[in-house]
Amino acid sequence: MADVPDNAPEHCPGTASEQAGKTSACQGCPNQKICSSGAARAPDPAIEEIKEKMATVKHKILVLSGKGGVGKSTFSAHLAHGLASDVSAEPNGLAGRLQSEQTGLQVAHSMLCTSDLHHT
Repeated sequence: MADVPDNAPEHCPGTASEQAGKTSACQGCPNQKICSSGAARAPDPAIEEIKEKMATVKHKILVLSGKGGVGKSTFSAHLAHGLASDVSAEPNGLAGRLQSEQTGLQVAHSMLCTSDLHHT
């Protein structure tokens, strides 16, 4: 299930379940408190901020795959670097890269980012 945290016990009902944080499988889980509070089912407060910021981005390219290990992060890192280096591009143009992961940010190492430069 997509709504089961990586560190959850085997029979976790999932964060979207009404039983989240309340079943016997939840006992001892590090996520139990937040799951039982219902906060895990609430909409992410950053969504509106992200929508506003993405609205100012002129061109967006989505790189995705249903399989891991196929080079999405490497490809998109090289693509962003190439676009940023393009001297024929729009003057003062900027190229950036946003990566969203369900299992943790793998790209921070490839982009030489420190923990204060990416939002988890």
